[in-house]
Amino acid sequence: MLWWLMGSRRLPLKEIVPISVVLIVIFLTGVIGNACVCVVIVKHPGLHTATNYYLFSLAVSDLLLLLFGLPNDLSVYWHQYPYSLGIVFCKLRALISEAATYVSVLTISAFSLERYLAICHPLHLYTMAGLTRASRIILILWIISIVCASPFAVYSEISYRDYPP
Repeated sequence: MLWWLMGSRRLPLKEIVPISVVLIVIFLTGVIGNACVCVVIVKHPGLHTATNYYLFSLAVSDLLLLLFGLPNDLSVYWHQYPYSLGIVFCKLRALISEAATYVSVLTISAFSLERYLAICHPLHLYTMAGLTRASRIILILWIISIVCASPFAVYSEISYRDYPP
């Protein structure tokens, strides 16, 4: 009777399999590619530039989004109810996924602004250039993103239905 009220526990296989293949390919290429970016930037001191700090931040946010968001989405396609990962993971996934999305957008915006300043006002940017400034900006972006994403963690919940009602 629960199936009649809530529908099938999973989508039809003809829909799930292609979606799963695409998601797994995205997951693997995303994790490998972003991990390589992080490792290369960390291991080579010559790559410790403000631009690469922004790229590192973007790679970390993409990794977090891939690691916390995509496996959860894939599991929901295969097993829609009941949610088996628990309330802690539900809230943590909501916080990390939203914060990673926000910081990606903010990082790209900050990087674009820095490139604009480098092109249009090169002397002004040179006087305030440095890795410390880029690091501070990135830290501020992460803090803003986590603060703005925190309501998602607070208000995310799992709704269970008892049967019979």
